[in-house]
Amino acid sequence: MTAEVSRQQGSASAYAVIAASMLVVVALVITEMAGLVAVRHRAASAADLSALSASRASVAGHDGCDAARETARRNGAQVVACQMDYDVATVTSRVTSHRWWGHRWAAEVAARAAPEFYLSTAEAKTTSSRRTAPALSSGSLPLPHLGDTMQAGQPS
Repeated sequence: MTAEVSRQQGSASAYAVIAASMLVVVALVITEMAGLVAVRHRAASAADLSALSASRASVAGHDGCDAARETARRNGAQVVACQMDYDVATVTSRVTSHRWWGHRWAAEVAARAAPEFYLSTAEAKTTSSRRTAPALSSGSLPLPHLGDTMQAGQPS
């Protein structure tokens, strides 16, 4: 009886070490995924703001792509592509994460912006509906949108 008791005395410590190790691994994976989502959101906001500033600068008679690069730089991103079609700006921005476990993550997001008078003339030619999308009216918007490369409602 004493031999069996002595064999089982250290088993609780071993199980505790295994459980703690598993919790640490799960916490690291969750932290890594949260960092990826944050990088994606930073890239999306930088692309949106850069496209808006490019369009506004173009309307004012300045170089839109220069304004987009400056706005992206201020938001911790870089402009990968910038295209101006009259005053309509299409900007792709890239955000690279800090080094994690020896590697970096990057996200590229494209955004498009046009002056308000372009939108008002386009809306006048189209018919609109007052119906709300079912996912939005029910309040169930699935997050995060890791697979999206454009904001909803913008042409690709």
